[in-house]
Amino acid sequence: MDHAPAPKPLAALDAFFLLDAGRLPGLDGLRGLAIVMVFNVHFFAQHFERNYFLDPGAPAHQLLRALHSGVLGVDVLFVLSGFLTWVSLARRRPSVPAFLAARYRRLLPVILAVNLPALCWGAASVDWRQALANVFFLHVPPGVTLVTYTTWALVYEMWFYLLCAAWVLVLGRFALFRSWGFFWLLAAALAANILVFKRFLLLGDPRFLGFLFGVALARAWGEGRIGPGLQRAARLGFVPALAALLAFCWAGGHPHVEAWMARDNLHRLAFFLALDATICLILLRLILPGPGPSAFTARPLRMAGMVSYSLFMTHTQWGLPLANRLAGPAADALGMALRWGLSLGLCLLLAALIFAVFERPYFSRP
Repeated sequence: MDHAPAPKPLAALDAFFLLDAGRLPGLDGLRGLAIVMVFNVHFFAQHFERNYFLDPGAPAHQLLRALHSGVLGVDVLFVLSGFLTWVSLARRRPSVPAFLAARYRRLLPVILAVNLPALCWGAASVDWRQALANVFFLHVPPGVTLVTYTTWALVYEMWFYLLCAAWVLVLGRFALFRSWGFFWLLAAALAANILVFKRFLLLGDPRFLGFLFGVALARAWGEGRIGPGLQRAARLGFVPALAALLAFCWAGGHPHVEAWMARDNLHRLAFFLALDATICLILLRLILPGPGPSAFTARPLRMAGMVSYSLFMTHTQWGLPLANRLAGPAADALGMALRWGLSLGLCLLLAALIFAVFERPYFSRP
C-alpha cells in the first residue's frame, strides 16, 4: 500500500537527513540507539560520584547505571559496520585503493574538522606520530594520545577495513576464500589469537569479533539462508533481545562482572559472543520484510542515526562542554534529567551542522 506523502516540513527534514534514500530504515534507527547509548556514557559519568542524585539501592539508580554503561553501543556499531560493509562489497567490488580511499573520503572531513583544532590548541605538544595517529587511526604508538578519546573505536574500524581489503578484494578473487569454510577458519584464528597467542593487541580483543558477526549475518541474508524459523525467532525475540541488551549494559558496568571478565580472555570472549549474538538478533528483525518496529523506523531515532558519526566525534569535544556551560551544574535528579535533554538536543544540533557540511556531500548508502 502506498504511503501518503509527508507534509512539506517533514519532507524537507527527510531530504536533509537523507531519510528518503533508506532501503532499510530500521538500521538508521539502530544506529541512532547506539549513538545515544554512547552519549549516555559520557553524560552520566558527570553524575556518577553523586549516585545520579538517587538512593544507590533504588531501581531507578540501577536503571541509570545500565544507561551509564552504554559503551556497548560501540559494539552495536561494530556489528552494523560489518553487516553494511559486506553488503556494499557484495554489490560492487572496487579495487583496494578505491575502497580505502572511499572509506577515508567518508570519514576524514569530520576527523579533520574535530581533531585538527584539538591537536593545534588542545594538545600540550604534537609530533608527527601523534598527528598521523589522530588522522588515519591505523596505529597508535605507545605514549601517543588520541585527542578525541572516543576515537579508539575508529582504530578498530580502520583495521576491519584493512581486513576486508585483504580478504574480500584480494583473496576473494579465489573461490576458496569466498567460502563459508574460510570464514569459519578466519573466525577460529581470531578466537585462537584472543585465547592463546594474544598477539596484535587490537585483534586480540573479543570486541573485534563483532564485525564478523555482522559479516556472517549479511552473508546469510544475501544468500537467502534466513529461513522461516529464524525469521519467526527474530520477530518473537526482538523485545526480549532489547531487554537483554540493557541487561548486558548493566552487567558490563557491575564490579562483579568486571572482575569476572578480568580473570582471563575466555570470560571476556564469552561475554562479547553472547552480546554480539543478541545484537545480531535485533539487527535481523530490522532487516526482515514488512514494516519494522515503529520506534526504529520513526524520524527521531533515524535522524539521530544519520548524524551518529558526527555526534560520536563531537559530543565530548564540543557538545557536552557547551551544554554544561549553558545549563550549569545539576542539583537533583530532576535537574539532571532536564540537563540530559538539553545536552542531547544541543549535541544533536551540532552534529546536524557538522553532518551538513562535512558528511552529507560524501555520504552514500551501500
